Amino acid sequence: MSNKLNRVEIGPNFFFNSIIDKRYKSNRISVNLFVPLEESTATEYALLSGVLGKSTKKYPQLMMVNRKLEELYGASLSSDILKIGELQSVSVHMTFIGNKYALYGENILQESINFLCEVLLNPNVENGAFLSSEVEIEKVRLAELIDSEINNKRGYAISQCSKIMCKGERFAIPRYGDKESLNKITPEGLYHAYKTLLSKARIEIFYVGSDPAKLVLDGLREPLLSINRQPLSEINTSIFPQVPQVKRVDETMDIQQAKLVMGFKAGDAKSVEDNTAMMMAMMIFGMSPSSKLFVNVREKLQLCYYCDARYDKYKCLLFVDSGIEFVNRQLAEDEILKQLSAVQQGDFTSKDLQTALMYFQNSYRFVFDAPRMVEAYYLGQVMSDAVKDPDEMIDIASNVTKEHIMKICQDIKLDTVYCLSGTEV
Repeated sequence: MSNKLNRVEIGPNFFFNSIIDKRYKSNRISVNLFVPLEESTATEYALLSGVLGKSTKKYPQLMMVNRKLEELYGASLSSDILKIGELQSVSVHMTFIGNKYALYGENILQESINFLCEVLLNPNVENGAFLSSEVEIEKVRLAELIDSEINNKRGYAISQCSKIMCKGERFAIPRYGDKESLNKITPEGLYHAYKTLLSKARIEIFYVGSDPAKLVLDGLREPLLSINRQPLSEINTSIFPQVPQVKRVDETMDIQQAKLVMGFKAGDAKSVEDNTAMMMAMMIFGMSPSSKLFVNVREKLQLCYYCDARYDKYKCLLFVDSGIEFVNRQLAEDEILKQLSAVQQGDFTSKDLQTALMYFQNSYRFVFDAPRMVEAYYLGQVMSDAVKDPDEMIDIASNVTKEHIMKICQDIKLDTVYCLSGTEV
């Protein structure tokens, strides 16, 4: 088994990443097209991810696409939208069995590569437009997806806090866009967005499997390099300074349990060592069942139904979200700040640090359980511009000290407090 990522630049802003593990019975290839999040294009690209794969020139009906997947021993094809920092990605994934498991010696690897290229490069287009029927179906699906994010009140509250906190920044733009923009998209406009995406995007291809990576690269190189490319030279995530005054926003809905979200800016902790120290700090603070937020705010004081911390390493932002009784709002807010201050002042034991390390180690030891998890891990590494394998990350975490945690947490400052409560308190 090899945990090492092999990364090859095959063109300007165009990379092929591979991890070979002979234990896997299936292979996974994904093509990720990264562009800056923009209000003018976010919804188009979200819609595009749904339209791709519904039909192609060679397979002009969804039934024919599914039939081809069945011929490839039940291969799967999927697409989705990722949001990493201030970037949005249209990602297409394909999973299929390794060649040695084909019953009659078929070259499943090459057939799958050909099919994936067909999906990406030869969509079913008529007169410079995607099929109207497919676009309309995907519009309905995307509208439901946008609505579902509003219906998930916990996720909605976190999203609202991040929008307020990062107003004017790309990070505030929802990865699925908005329904108002969705209604304006035409099949012609969507095809234009597709052509622009292929031309401008940073392309990150990932292959995880047991068959030779060279075969995958050779199969993908020629068709993908045929794209007329004028890629963006730099796609960076910006870190905006803290504001002098805490922003406070309240919103009401017909809900029983209030949602309190506190957004913090954490300075620039982008080196691997600083970022790892921050993650260890978050384990102690609020990202584990033994954390200060869980033990004190939830269990001991019973100020909330849940209270969790989450850290965005791309933007250096910390969010603490909790479900509370509205009458406990100020008590919960004060206690959360008290527990953060305790971490900043080093008010935690060597046992707390060791427990955090155990959680950190366990999360990295599960990386190689499935190709999908390997891809997700290394994609995050690549987009952080610091590629480390899981063992290296565990070694770095093992050397994190209390002093490092205290130092890296000093820049954490409260920026925004958002509360979603019921219409009748």
